[in-house]
Amino acid sequence: MLFKITHSIGLINAWWFLIIYTFIMIVQPYLYPDGKKVMKRRTTQPPKKKLERFFGFIGMILYFGSSFYSIILPLSLESTNFIIGTVIFLISMTIYIIAVHNYATTPFNKPVTKGIYRISRNPIHFFSYIAWIGVGIAAGSWILIICNLIMIANMHIGTLSEEKYCLEKYGNSYNKYMKKVPRYFLFF
Repeated sequence: MLFKITHSIGLINAWWFLIIYTFIMIVQPYLYPDGKKVMKRRTTQPPKKKLERFFGFIGMILYFGSSFYSIILPLSLESTNFIIGTVIFLISMTIYIIAVHNYATTPFNKPVTKGIYRISRNPIHFFSYIAWIGVGIAAGSWILIICNLIMIANMHIGTLSEEKYCLEKYGNSYNKYMKKVPRYFLFF
């Protein structure tokens, strides 16, 4: 596997992954009858403490930095990196789409516990970052991979805040769910 550091703006760059990811992230919720409510539910954040806001700010900088960085990352379409990274991206985005569907079709007054949420309490976040690690592999960029590993660690702080919010909102049913289903995926 070849990891290189070459930068140039071009048609065959990692920004194609950004376009696909952004399109799915923005458009998919609006495909449901209550699309505006789904998007509002997804973007509503629980109250956060100062440290949580700080880590959220760092996460946003890394996210937008990674997004803009993808614009100058050329792809080598015949490389092993590209093939492996693209497969990781496509599998992750497929699971992401399924997770958003499960999320969008759950009544707004209940916690999301069906479908992929039976094996992970946070599949949207988790597979979003795994998809971006796939982009880093496809582009042969250690920088993009490291940024996304940092964002995964950063995401954990936000996840703890969201789970506390869900416990307050849904009570005992969410507490039982937390005891049965791992936070991220299968084993952790």
